[in-house]
Amino acid sequence: MECDYTYSAGRFLGFSFALGVGMFFGIYPAVRASKLDPIDALRFE
Repeated sequence: MECDYTYSAGRFLGFSFALGVGMFFGIYPAVRASKLDPIDALRFE
């Protein structure tokens, strides 16, 4: 099976984009939540 350069680049770009989106939507809310006072954060649940 021959590995085409464009196929490899597409897989890399797709994986990189998915990793970046996953990290952003995982880290951003966690950073925001870490800045809240726990009592205030639980008040709205």
